[in-house]
Amino acid sequence: MTDIDKLKEKLTAQRLRNEIAGAFNMHLSQEEKDNFNNEMINKTWKYQKIYKFETKPQKGHEFWDVEADAFKHTFGSALLYFRYGDWGSTIAGIMHENKTKKNPRSEWNMDSWNNDQGRKIAKEIVKEYGEDFYDKNPEKCENIIAAKIIVKMRNGELINHPDDKRKYKGLIEHLTKKNVIDDDKLKNGTPTGQAAPMSNSVSNKSSSVSKVKSESPKNFSDILRQKFKSIKSENNQKLSRIFKSNQNQKSGNGHWVTMNGAHVFIED
Repeated sequence: MTDIDKLKEKLTAQRLRNEIAGAFNMHLSQEEKDNFNNEMINKTWKYQKIYKFETKPQKGHEFWDVEADAFKHTFGSALLYFRYGDWGSTIAGIMHENKTKKNPRSEWNMDSWNNDQGRKIAKEIVKEYGEDFYDKNPEKCENIIAAKIIVKMRNGELINHPDDKRKYKGLIEHLTKKNVIDDDKLKNGTPTGQAAPMSNSVSNKSSSVSKVKSESPKNFSDILRQKFKSIKSENNQKLSRIFKSNQNQKSGNGHWVTMNGAHVFIED
């Protein structure tokens, strides 16, 4: 595959499709979900011992609506970004929230906000260290993710408790959310979301495979179809300019731009 072919692949919807497929494949695999949940529990405890962020004394609910909950969501979302990409991380977060029955609006808001912060942190790391940094240095990358989360936490950029009045405004999450219930319609004190008992949180909240399959990409089809159409139109314009600049061997007036991590010369 030539450099132009690689660039063309990056600029088309294929990358987006791959990210979404990765997220859905994880969602359909109970084993993968169990493994990821256990990984997040272990790593949240690992960094809690280092940074001493808040946990709850209630056994089995240590990560419920406190700093540990915020850390876990932010860290997990950043990790999913490196494994499945931006859209893969976004959709994985959406599907996780949507499978929770009677999800309090305040907890959905907290989790969605922190998921978004995790993706922002991942993008900062990519900008600072390069797209393949995680693959080359996973442990070092995770330490950097954790450190950046703590900075955001201490600066008040995360939501550490559902009582926080800030509202998450992400369009895709709002358009696709389900099972979100106003807090005043729920009984107080019922653990939900990732804060459910950690020993069986995945099995308690997960649907059967047949039910999960009903949450197939068709539920996102209208949104994704428009996204693909927009990407295709935009990329066709970009590619025509890129090929023109390469044919002219980057001569004449122009400027360099970065597209999806690739440096490209575009003539004026």
